[in-house]
Amino acid sequence: MNWADKRFRELAKHIPLGVYCYDENGRCPFWDIDMDAPPQQNGYCHLLGSGDNEDEGLGLLWDQCKICGLNDDWKEDKI
Repeated sequence: MNWADKRFRELAKHIPLGVYCYDENGRCPFWDIDMDAPPQQNGYCHLLGSGDNEDEGLGLLWDQCKICGLNDDWKEDKI
């Protein structure tokens, strides 16, 4: 495993469990709002460097629905 993979795995430990960018422990540190984007297109993920208004199709980051796919199988998929 190279250093980039190790760094990504370390960062991924901070991703909340479940399908949302938050859980009982709080909000994902990588989730943000792009204040220059219109509502329902203003979610942004710093980990992926991508936001609702940058991807093809409908993004749901504005509603704190994950697009990263990390830790989204609840406790069974914990990194």
